[in-house]
Amino acid sequence: VVNALGSGLVGSYGFMSYTGDISQYFADEELKLHSVGTWWCGESEKLEYVCANVKRLVVKAAQPHTRLGPSFGPSLTDAQAAALVSRIRSNPSLFIGQDLVDLSTTPVWSKGRFEPRPM
Repeated sequence: VVNALGSGLVGSYGFMSYTGDISQYFADEELKLHSVGTWWCGESEKLEYVCANVKRLVVKAAQPHTRLGPSFGPSLTDAQAAALVSRIRSNPSLFIGQDLVDLSTTPVWSKGRFEPRPM
């Protein structure tokens, strides 16, 4: 079984940056349910936004098959953030920046008591 030619485009995180524009173009309407804010660094304006806000975003590979783990900006030191910006600038089309999302929690029984866990 193989996927149709071009089907990997939809799996690209960089594609998420354009879903609103695509909906407007093809359906002539706004999205009913927006996704998390996503900026593909392959465009200079979005690259500058991600680099300026790297400490408040999560930076990921633009393609899910890439073996590049996410970098969570709030947990980076200034030196780590600077190194990440340098890495992004060296090959911007490989990266996206996304808003951080607070996950919902659910109670989980653990070690004799309930604890909140993300879900």
